[in-house]
Amino acid sequence: MDGARLFNACAVLLAPPSRVARDCNSVSVCFSKGLSAPVGSTLVGSYHFIQQARRVRKALGGGMRQAGVLAAAAIVALDETFSVDVEHQHTNMVFVKISADSPLTPTDVVQRLGQVSLAETQVECGQEAKTVRFVLHREIGDEELWLAIMKITYVFKELDATV
Repeated sequence: MDGARLFNACAVLLAPPSRVARDCNSVSVCFSKGLSAPVGSTLVGSYHFIQQARRVRKALGGGMRQAGVLAAAAIVALDETFSVDVEHQHTNMVFVKISADSPLTPTDVVQRLGQVSLAETQVECGQEAKTVRFVLHREIGDEELWLAIMKITYVFKELDATV
C-alpha cells in the first residue's frame, strides 16, 4: 500500500492504521506528507519482507549513517503534529473543478496565481485535467489562509471576466 496519506485516511475513517492496511502485504508510510516531517518514510511488512528489503537497500547503496536525526523528526510528526478535526475538515487538500464546458483551464489559473502579488502570499497548486489542487501545510496560519483565499478569489473572478 502506498501509505503517503495513511494517517489522514485513518482520521477520516476513525480507524487505526492496522485496520486500514490489514489486507496489504506491506505499507510504505511517508512522514513528510500530511505529518510535516522534513523527510522520511518507513516500510512496514512481515519480518522476512523487511529483511529482504534491507538486503536490497544495502545492495543499491541506500544506507544512511545519521538516520536517527530523520527518525527524530518522524517521531515528532507522529506524536505531536498530527491531528484532524474530522467533523469540519476531512483533508488538507482542496480540489477546484473547472466546468468541462469552460474555456478556462487549470493552466490559466496556475499561471495567473503566480503573477498576482498580494502581500507576498504565494499560492502554489497542482493541476490535472479540469481540476486545480491546493494543499495546505500545517504551519499555514489563519492570516496566511485568508490572504491565499483572497488571492485565489481575485484570480478566479478576473479570469471569469475575461472568458
